[in-house]
Amino acid sequence: MSKISVSIQLAASAERVWQMVGGFNSMPDWCRSISNSTLHEGGRVRRLETADGAVIVERLETFSEAERRYSYSIVAAPLPVTNYHAALRVGEGESACAVEWSSTFYAAAEDEERIVATLRQIYQGGLDDLKRALGA
Repeated sequence: MSKISVSIQLAASAERVWQMVGGFNSMPDWCRSISNSTLHEGGRVRRLETADGAVIVERLETFSEAERRYSYSIVAAPLPVTNYHAALRVGEGESACAVEWSSTFYAAAEDEERIVATLRQIYQGGLDDLKRALGA
């Protein structure tokens, strides 16, 4: 099983950051690589469209407003992974906070290194976009 965890420190309150990232449908608001997000199944499934036209379908697994955290799994995506589970969490902080994006998944041995690098780049790029969107 592969594990990835990427985090960023932001000069913004946890509340402000969570307002931007806490909605399961909010990725296009802060992540430049996601051009569209559509909710299905009463908001439990999101269909993401990337800027380059790829489609990713994800299912919300857990959500905690109090912990400022949600987790999700991939239903369909162009990456050859199985049992993909990810979480986005905003740490505590009144004037600054950390955001962590992490996942676990299985990939074929010959693809694992490439997929880990790709996902790490996606997470880091998304968190960098979040920092820009917040001006933090």
